Amino acid sequence: MSKRCLSSHLMFFAAFVSFSGGSLLAQSSNGTISGRVADSSGGAIAGAQVRAVNEVDRQARTFDTSGTGAFTFPQLAPGNYTISVKMTGFKQFEKAGLHLSASDSLDIGTIRLELGAVSETVEVKAETAEVEINSGDRSALIDSREISDLMARGRDIMAMLQILPGVVNDATGSDVLGTFTTPTMDGMRNNYNSLTIDGVSSNTSQGQNATTPINLDAIAEVKVLANSYPAEVGPSASGAVLIATKSGTQSFHGGVYYYNRNEAFNANNFFNNRQGIPTQRYRYNTVGEDLGGPIYIPGHFNRTKQKLFFFFTQEIDPNQTPIALRTFTVPTPLKRQGDFPKPSKNAPSI
Repeated sequence: MSKRCLSSHLMFFAAFVSFSGGSLLAQSSNGTISGRVADSSGGAIAGAQVRAVNEVDRQARTFDTSGTGAFTFPQLAPGNYTISVKMTGFKQFEKAGLHLSASDSLDIGTIRLELGAVSETVEVKAETAEVEINSGDRSALIDSREISDLMARGRDIMAMLQILPGVVNDATGSDVLGTFTTPTMDGMRNNYNSLTIDGVSSNTSQGQNATTPINLDAIAEVKVLANSYPAEVGPSASGAVLIATKSGTQSFHGGVYYYNRNEAFNANNFFNNRQGIPTQRYRYNTVGEDLGGPIYIPGHFNRTKQKLFFFFTQEIDPNQTPIALRTFTVPTPLKRQGDFPKPSKNAPSI
């Protein structure tokens, strides 16, 4: 294939690169984890060391409980966290598997410490769903597992939002990665929606479109706030779509993929069959790859692999699609020679 032909097939190119050095997300995308530490009788424990660790990139933050035993970790990036508590005279407590989604205020309740040595650890696995008691918003979430398992037309995340309550199936979603168009939510027009990517507003001047579309492999989760959402989400008369992107981790990970749609797999439509037209060319090819991991120099820079990460993804769409069948009225050979038949007496007057 010639270079000229190759360039004509690369009809669309999309690349996304992110660098992170800890929690860099904006306010409307971050969440909060809070709770209280007490002894076995329910009395508050002040000065206990509480530690929150991101289970993916191992970023950690610590907080000493207040006089009432309360602790709060604000501005945490979406992800899975482990909460550990240490206090002299008590066994160490550790609770893993706490999932924090975008704009969440997660209250994990009261943590009761048992008497014993700090070297002893009580481990708890957070398997049950945590109840949201700090916010009255009505929301729904699509996590990374659902994004990878469910099918979306054109790999457009906006088409996948139709599985959420309150989101109307209004044919939202492109055939290829292009312009994000938010769907209709709760009966409001989609140009009243708010759309953010990692806390940064991504609405165009018309409101319903995103300025920077992202392919599915770069998205960690999508949260839709239908109503009663907090003020930091921004001015929106309809729903708010919060997209959180993936970041690198302490280990390298990546993948490649290829998706194909071809006319050989499709049935011919009614109008083509009526006029004896065979199935037209219909070929969508989606090729992409992604790679993430730490940025480090062994023995010199970022030796613990906890300071700087990268994530890169690229999607190429060399597609060929037919023009829709159209019907035109053309002059007869006599009309081309200037011979126009006289209108009949019953012909309607103009």
